[in-house]
Amino acid sequence: MKRNTTKKHWLKGLAMAVALVMAVSASVPTPVHAAGKMTLKVESPKKGVKLSGSKLKLHVKKSTQLQVRYNGKAVTTKAKYKSSNPKVVSVNRNGRLAVKKNGMATLTVKYKGMSKKLKVTVGGHNWKAHKKTKTVVYTRLRCNCGADLCTMSEDEMDEHMINHILNGEMTNCWPEDYEEKVTYTDYYYCECGAKKAGEPEPRGCNE
Repeated sequence: MKRNTTKKHWLKGLAMAVALVMAVSASVPTPVHAAGKMTLKVESPKKGVKLSGSKLKLHVKKSTQLQVRYNGKAVTTKAKYKSSNPKVVSVNRNGRLAVKKNGMATLTVKYKGMSKKLKVTVGGHNWKAHKKTKTVVYTRLRCNCGADLCTMSEDEMDEHMINHILNGEMTNCWPEDYEEKVTYTDYYYCECGAKKAGEPEPRGCNE
């Protein structure tokens, strides 16, 4: 009888120990490995290409090199690439894009089970005017009646003077300097960083 009682206590203790181990195991969270982070950048060219989020705009027909990093480490030559429309832009195994013609394509980049998509648009520059204001000094030829002779043609100027004479009025003129703020387009720019020349800088009579 004593042996049976001891055995029961031993089995009960074992059951409690197993239950305790299971409870402790359940309370300890299973370690979760942090997911990797893949980033894409344009390595070259420096101008004519605009990468913003998942959109890539190509405004030049130049070869474009992508740079792929995984958790901060360069993996460009290890990643896999695919273009949905190779007739517009193709990509080789080293992440170099070859532009064929204007259009759209989706570029897929894969590495270690991760995948990123770039919506590629090939087209011309989207030029915008950059305005500049300059104060310029000009010279007028002013008539004694106040008329600005510089705004007249030669025939109009002769007629103006003849009218003065016919009316028995004195005719005289003198130079007069004046300042004017002139706004002009000094250059045009595109969102991709490209620029082109604009209008010549306005110059006054003393420059």
